[in-house]
Amino acid sequence: PLFLERDYEIPPFRKDFDTRKYVKETFDKIPFVEEEKE
Repeated sequence: PLFLERDYEIPPFRKDFDTRKYVKETFDKIPFVEEEKE
């Protein structure tokens, strides 16, 4: 699978894992093109 070859940190699949926090922190590292429109 290609996704295993990417440099992603695989989040732990636990019931107490804060997925929303992980996603937010992950996307905060990505510069969005939409921000350049403002």
